[in-house]
This record gives sequence, structure tokens and C-alpha cells, in this order.
Amino acid sequence: MPNAGFSDEQIMYKIEPVKQKRLRLGLFIIGLILFLIPGLIVFIAEIASGRINDALNGLIVIFIGIIIILVSIRRDKMKGIKYIITNKRALVIKEDRSGQKILQECNLANSTPIIQGKQFIGQSYVHIFSRKAESIGINVGNVVFMEGTTYKVNFMNVPDPDGIVSIVEQIKKSIHT
Repeated sequence: MPNAGFSDEQIMYKIEPVKQKRLRLGLFIIGLILFLIPGLIVFIAEIASGRINDALNGLIVIFIGIIIILVSIRRDKMKGIKYIITNKRALVIKEDRSGQKILQECNLANSTPIIQGKQFIGQSYVHIFSRKAESIGINVGNVVFMEGTTYKVNFMNVPDPDGIVSIVEQIKKSIHT
């Protein structure tokens, strides 16, 4: 099924979005301020006064706070999304058990790719002895394909958005020659 639905097209680039964990700040603060910290204070106070049975109430409140904090961390809901660039089109495809469904598409000859929201995801560190700084990670961003002033296709959270734009520019040059 490498070229399913693309009879006279070649798939030039196929990628999935980078999945990131995001924090729902409101839930995190509620879990921390209303449950975790008061539960910890009650637990320590009851242990210090020797009332072990009452300290269990503090443990229950701490447990509720931890559950709320864990729920506040969520993953992006982009399961089954794939981004494809052929020699003619840019497509966003959703794959599931029933097959493939094209969500967005545009003609590369008429579109202009633009990078939005580029960021570095990774770690930076300094070697102790050599004092050289290094970083390990990837650049992630959105590549938006515009036709005139309208958005046609949006590749969200793709690694190396600069590389995608250069691939599209090469394809557009080959179309026009």
C-alpha cells in the first residue's frame, strides 16, 4: 500500500507529527495548592503529634492531589495523522482501521510553504573540563501551505520544518522546468 490513492504521483516525503506532552496549568495548580500541599501539611502535623490514624487523612488528600496533577499532563491528540508530500500535492491524512481519509490537500505548484512557531526541543549542557556547550534535540515547527491569502494545509509539530520547505522548493522547481 505504498502509493494507495496516488496513481500518477510519487511520495517524496512522509512523516508523523512530533507528540509533545502539554500541561493543563489550571488543573496542575488546583492539584498542587488545594490537595498536595495541604495534605502534606496535615500528614506531617499528625505524624509529629503521634496520631497515625489521622495522618491517613493527609495521605488520602495527597493521593488525590497526585492524581489531579497526573491528569493535568496530557499528550497531543494527533494519533493516526500523517503528512505526505508528493511530486504534486501536500496532504494531511488520517489513518484508522477503515483506511485513509484526506483531511487537507493543496497543489504544490500554486502554494507557498511558510514556517510558523519553530522551537528547539531537547537539552543543552556544558562539558565540565572542556567548557564546550552542546545541545541534543530537534527543531520542531508548523509548516503552513498558503494559496494566495488562504491556508490550505497545515503540517503541525513536524521535525525539521526548514528541510520540508527546501524539499517543497525543489519539487516546485522541478514542476516549473
